[in-house]
Amino acid sequence: FGVYAIASVFVILLQGMMYGGIYDYIIKSRSEALEPNTCFWMNFGFSVAGAGVVAVLAPVMGALTHTPLVSSLMLVLAPSALVAAVATWQEALLLREGRLTLYYTLGIVTETLACAGAVTALLGGLGVWSYVVYRYAQLGLAGLGYFALMRQVPRLEWHHGVARRVFA
Repeated sequence: FGVYAIASVFVILLQGMMYGGIYDYIIKSRSEALEPNTCFWMNFGFSVAGAGVVAVLAPVMGALTHTPLVSSLMLVLAPSALVAAVATWQEALLLREGRLTLYYTLGIVTETLACAGAVTALLGGLGVWSYVVYRYAQLGLAGLGYFALMRQVPRLEWHHGVARRVFA
């Protein structure tokens, strides 16, 4: 399962950067004029670019490790950054509202369900791919849970001023 660790490191780094950028801005900005749609599209664009980088690095890492499975796992995990972008945007909006109890409750529920799915996949013979099941289950369940709580769907809006403030 060390193969999964090698394959997932770039996706985990990408998601970590998502938490340190626009996510952080959404939570900390006290401006009433926060434009969540612009924040979503910046986060999503970053995720698309990051997923592209992971996909480009996949064959390189497969060759460097002499393990084609690393390349396959990276290619399958790369799109998870897009699911993470949706989930982290909703999560940041929830935290911005100070709804910590719901945040922690949802986290425990989604992690438990995703873990149960991964164990089921492992027992079903999926081996290292059960980690992929876990990743997508956790992100998908979190995204659905946050949507159920926040009821926000991003609109096609872009405000240059918000983008400048985020990167200022």
